[in-house]
Amino acid sequence: PCSADDLRAWALKAGVSSDEFSRSVEWMVRERMLISADDLRCPHQRLASVLLGKLLAGQTPDRRKQVGQLLDLAVADASLPLAGLASLLVELRMADQPMQWVRLLDPARHAPLIDRCLGARDAVDVRGAAFVMTELQHYAEGWPAELVKAGRSKILDWFSSPPENAGYAIGGLLGQISMKDEAEWRRLIEAR
Repeated sequence: PCSADDLRAWALKAGVSSDEFSRSVEWMVRERMLISADDLRCPHQRLASVLLGKLLAGQTPDRRKQVGQLLDLAVADASLPLAGLASLLVELRMADQPMQWVRLLDPARHAPLIDRCLGARDAVDVRGAAFVMTELQHYAEGWPAELVKAGRSKILDWFSSPPENAGYAIGGLLGQISMKDEAEWRRLIEAR
């Protein structure tokens, strides 16, 4: 479950008062957008995606800035699984009108997120890391050159010896690199 206390701390960091946070949670529970006041998950992932777009569309620019700050906090939180962050980035990109909300993520978060991805060790994290790095193509200027520069050897290691159940994600990452920048793709492959 996603606790109110955890999210309240983030909301306060983003400039949302505790009272306003509580009122918002109460309203979303009443409207059946969240499971309960003690479990702040949406009843279904697809509903979460739809709500994300609708809620963003109905906000003022200042409120969207606060949402961006919350997104930055989520991306910076190393306790959150990379696969979940990949899903969040996909849903944010696709919410309401595709690509409308990708600029909510502070570009200063890209490099630390890539570094975190490149530090992935177990198969689940490597798979999530590959999905996150693939999704960053929609958020980061200079993708894939920045990514390849930061993680050339790690990406090639993953490709050469993919962890179990991570091959699809790694292949997707390499496929997107080849489609976005063939010269960068060739430099990556020739480095091996």
